[in-house]
Amino acid sequence: MLELIGVLIPATQLLGLAASIIETLLGVHFELSRLPVNAPLHRGRSAWAFRLAGAAAGPGALTLRLLSNSAPACRAAAICFLAGSLLSRYAWIWAGVASARDPEALFQIQRTS
Repeated sequence: MLELIGVLIPATQLLGLAASIIETLLGVHFELSRLPVNAPLHRGRSAWAFRLAGAAAGPGALTLRLLSNSAPACRAAAICFLAGSLLSRYAWIWAGVASARDPEALFQIQRTS
């Protein structure tokens, strides 16, 4: 948000870069983690929203930050990150609703522990 209102100092740019790197790594982790309880993150509407949100907040924002250090590029990266973050909130809600419809997945994990 600070970058969008014009605060383009090295500290905000470094925080944006770090956040984009972390989002990229988290996206990779969620794609590789295929537990039955995580099924809503890999199938259906919530999965597509989750992937799109992760691509915008992670690699999309990161690419914009690495390609250029200009004010418009920083603002575009900030917009990508915020849009991805907002969409990911909805994706988590949709995944929670889908998960609530399948309580057997949670019970299955509890039995194996």
